[in-house]
Amino acid sequence: MKNQNNGAAGLFGGEFNFYMMNFLEKAIVKKVAGVTDSISKIKGDQINQFAAAIK
Repeated sequence: MKNQNNGAAGLFGGEFNFYMMNFLEKAIVKKVAGVTDSISKIKGDQINQFAAAIK
């Protein structure tokens, strides 16, 4: 019997907000992601398409 997954999935981007992070979080993000300043790459158009698809 085949297992069917009817769940929804999507990729909507992300962000690193250094203003909201403590020292340890900033150090980890700098080391792992190589990011040294706040950055936002939220994909609003994909979020809207996803929301429309699941209505």
